[in-house]
Formats: sequence, C-alpha cells, structure tokens
Amino acid sequence: MRGYTREDVDTHNDGGVSGPYYPAVNVKVYGCSLDLSPIMVKYACTEKKAQEALNIAWECACEDFWNVDVMEVAEDYFGERAKYYSAGRGGGWLVVEGLGFPGEWDGVQLNRWAMFERAINRCVAFRSADESLLDAIDANLWAGPIAAYKGAISAISYGHAVA
Repeated sequence: MRGYTREDVDTHNDGGVSGPYYPAVNVKVYGCSLDLSPIMVKYACTEKKAQEALNIAWECACEDFWNVDVMEVAEDYFGERAKYYSAGRGGGWLVVEGLGFPGEWDGVQLNRWAMFERAINRCVAFRSADESLLDAIDANLWAGPIAAYKGAISAISYGHAVA
C-alpha cells in the first residue's frame, strides 16, 4: 500500500494562473439522494413541503460544517497559525493558508495534513448523510404542522432570508 505523499495534497488558487496555490480539501457534495417519501409520510405533508424541509436541513448542515466542523478540526490540527476559507465558484474547496507549500513540507507536516483531510472528509460525509438530514428535519419539525414558524426561526438564526 502506497503512503500519502506531497503529490496527494490538492491545492487551489482563486487568483488566476499566476496566483499562489494553497493546500486545499475538495469538500464538494454532488447531489442528494434522499427519498422524500419518508418525510411526506411521517409528517403527512406535500412533496413541496418535504423538499423545503430538506433544503433547510441542507443549508443548516452546510452552515454547521463551515462554522463548527471546519473551525474545530482546523484548530485541532493547526491551531491559530493558519487561515481557513471556502473558495471556488460554488465554495467547494476548503483552502488553508499559513502552512507553507506542500512541496516544502516534512513528513510530520504531511502526516498532519493527511489526518486533517481525513477528518474533514468524515465531517462532510456525516453532514451530507441521509440520516443526518432526516434527524435535522425531525429535530426541528421543518416538515410538520408548525413548519412555517420553525423554519422561519431556524433560517433567521442561520442568517438566511425567509421568503
């Protein structure tokens, strides 16, 4: 089995061809396969209401990932010496500045990055799992009879505009 190498570290650059490339983790999630039927049955709601509940759960999962998971994991592995942010057209890259460039890393730094990347990927998998999204819908009653009220309160608390 081949070990993790410097070539395994993804990098990202938002500054064009000549800008610096920083180590990054691809955190894109391609679609949600969650079947809306269990939500519709459990809450006796329409497909539209079930989809709205799923959308709110997804937005909250994304917010929790960036505002809780990333900060906690990054702090655990790199402390305050690095800067973390989302980049790319859809925000699908977690970019880390302040660690130097992967080509200059020693084995300890490379191993720390590999563990960080695995921890971040576990967070992405957890936040995007069907069970996590269903739990969020259940816990917040986003598809239930008071969904309009609860959804508005939850969306406001996450800084989302409510139509």
